[in-house]
Amino acid sequence: MKPINEDEAEILIEEHLRSRGWDVTDFTVSRKRWRDHFDGEEIDRVFLL
Repeated sequence: MKPINEDEAEILIEEHLRSRGWDVTDFTVSRKRWRDHFDGEEIDRVFLL
């Protein structure tokens, strides 16, 4: 299997989330590239439940 880059991984993750009913555009539930509360480190995706 060929390695995938970060952009391709993000597409796969979003497709997976959508197929399970998540609205990946609803930023009250999920945010991409979030920096708050992580000492300046960037988080790929955070879920706000």
